Amino acid sequence: MPSLPLKLKSGARSLAVWSMAGLGLTLPIAPAPTNIMYLLILIGWALSGDWAEKWRVLKQSSVAQAVGFLCALILLGTLYGEASANENFHYVTKYSSLILVPVLISLQLNAQEKWRALSGFCIAMLITLLLSFLIWLNWLPAGLIKEMDPSNPVVFKLHITHGFFMAIAAFFLCFCARSFSDWRRMALLTLALLAVINVLLMVKGRTGQAVVMVLLVYLFYLRFSYKGLLAGIAATLVLAIGAYAISPAFKERSDIAVHEATHWQARQGENKVSSIGQRFDYYLTSFSIIKKHPLFGVGTGGFPRAYVHEIEGTDMEPSNNPHNQYLLITAQLGLIGLLALLGVYAACWRSAAMLQAPFSQLLIGVVLAYVVGNLFNSFMLDFSERLLFVWAIGILLSHKAAEQTPQ
Repeated sequence: MPSLPLKLKSGARSLAVWSMAGLGLTLPIAPAPTNIMYLLILIGWALSGDWAEKWRVLKQSSVAQAVGFLCALILLGTLYGEASANENFHYVTKYSSLILVPVLISLQLNAQEKWRALSGFCIAMLITLLLSFLIWLNWLPAGLIKEMDPSNPVVFKLHITHGFFMAIAAFFLCFCARSFSDWRRMALLTLALLAVINVLLMVKGRTGQAVVMVLLVYLFYLRFSYKGLLAGIAATLVLAIGAYAISPAFKERSDIAVHEATHWQARQGENKVSSIGQRFDYYLTSFSIIKKHPLFGVGTGGFPRAYVHEIEGTDMEPSNNPHNQYLLITAQLGLIGLLALLGVYAACWRSAAMLQAPFSQLLIGVVLAYVVGNLFNSFMLDFSERLLFVWAIGILLSHKAAEQTPQ
């Protein structure tokens, strides 16, 4: 088979790389252009050729191998259980976004290409931040943005996604600031602080608030080593107490969480009006499914039917999402599936040590954010969150051999 012309391969790679930056820019804003960018990445990657080199890179990547193993389990999970073809297809299409990880890794991005992509995401989040503050201050004309609510000034996404993305953007901005030593450093740090304020004091998203605090502890650790862990924990406690004292949104969400948790009654239909109560019911029912199918689970698409079987005779409503990625993957694929998912995180963590700073720290920050976020959400089912994960780790792990720094 004749090889593709060099000019075509170079142009195709450029298409993939620029589309990767475009995906970072569109992902926080709208799904339609994001899907276009995703498709262009795949097209550019496919036409860029150099398959032997791509294969060599992927064989050396423990993360690509871990992702491949998880994908294989997901496909095998469609061969057993009670799920229909449509139910299997629903979950397979969600998990199929994982393919972006090896695609980006095999592109062997340089530092400039990585920063361009990360900057696209940060620019989109700064636009979101500006609009959020304008909504909060009631400075936007009525009707300009659908359902503007100054008490919960989210933009483009729901409050969980808004807060989660803003927490990661604040983390990225802190590292962008380290690249400068002039007024730009102070400007970027100020923007990062405003992003944290947006998450903690303005938007009603508990996941984002938890992620901000975890990433703050990690930043203290990076600055002060193990002694910084205690300082970081103390700082987050002070931050949480301060936010509770001065932010009506933070106080309201905290009080509601405590009230709903303390008044939860297992498997009661009225829990559908309680966010925490519903989650507790999801968790309890998912544990029951796992207890009956501990090793291999109920199959990739088997969760909805298994859930219905578990709630028979109660007033609970059916669900295809337990709002906890660890419980979902364990219910679907058993403990083997859970270990495969954790194996992806572990491989990312180990591979971070081989990357140049600050990409190594950024990768660990992203992994920490998703380790925490997936405790309260099934982010692999959510369009924006799952794409951000595979996009971010794929970019940060991609590198040329000369840029790799074994430690």
